[in-house]
Order: sequence, then structure tokens, then C-alpha cells
Amino acid sequence: MGILTIAGGQSVTDYDGEQLSILAKACFTFGVNHSGFIWPSDVIVATDPDFILKYKNDLKELNRPIITRKWSALQGCGLDLIELPNAIKDRLSGQVACRIADKLAETCKSKSYVIGMDATAGHYYNDESDCSQIVPRDDYDEMGLNSTINLGIHSKISAWPKRSKLPI
Repeated sequence: MGILTIAGGQSVTDYDGEQLSILAKACFTFGVNHSGFIWPSDVIVATDPDFILKYKNDLKELNRPIITRKWSALQGCGLDLIELPNAIKDRLSGQVACRIADKLAETCKSKSYVIGMDATAGHYYNDESDCSQIVPRDDYDEMGLNSTINLGIHSKISAWPKRSKLPI
């Protein structure tokens, strides 16, 4: 079916939750941070060590690999970590997930779909942070993703072609 990244932006609510869940189960799905707890996912992407340590027990219960940076604070924490070099260019966990998903889709001659990468304030599950202030929108253009389709109808990221229907 393809590769799906579910991040935390408001566009996740653009679709019926049951339909999005069906899509997540049909795809190889990357759950970004909290989205890994909410939606069916095969891998969690969380590059913030504080997030991982705060939710360590919950992450253990999920029993899924976690893609993160190589942080000394996470050594010996008992989680299945896939460690990336700290020098990776992308700042946000969602960017990391999108880049990996795009490369995987390219390798598999498939498509990578992303939802919840919006460059807007807040998340669909809370309003606690504003990632739009961390990464300039130009950074998404510079990622050079060629196999990615943005399912976020209201996403402010224009770097990837948009689609207004789930690919089910």
C-alpha cells in the first residue's frame, strides 16, 4: 500500500479517525512522538530524549522500535532504539520520519504519505507547542523529498504535492 507518517499537526483531524486507522494498518507506518501512542504504527520516531525518558514505560509497553538520535541519556534505558547520528540535519522528529519514509518509498518504488506535518501551532492532541516557530517553511523545500504526498489539507507545507483524500 505504501508508507505513512503520522505526525502531530492539526491536519490529522481532516479525516475520519477510523479511516485513518485503517490506512495506518495497511501501510508501513511511522508514528511521530505522541502519534505513535494514538495510531497503529510500526515504528516510533522521537528525536527528543526528554520525551523518550518521560514516556519510557509507555514506550516499553508499545514494544516498537524507536528511531532517535544517539543520546547518552538513553543508553541502558531498556528500549529498542534505532540510533541516528546527532549531526543529522533535520530538527524535528516529523522531518526525520518524512525523510526516512521518502527514502524507503523510493527504494520500494512506492509512495510515502504524510499527515500532521503542518507548520502550524499546536498539535491535534494538545496546544502545548508551536513547531512552526522552530523550523522555517523553506527547510521543508530543501529536504528534497520526491516520493512524498502531503495528505494534510490545511497543512502550510507546500514542498510536497497534496492530496485531499486518503489513499484507501
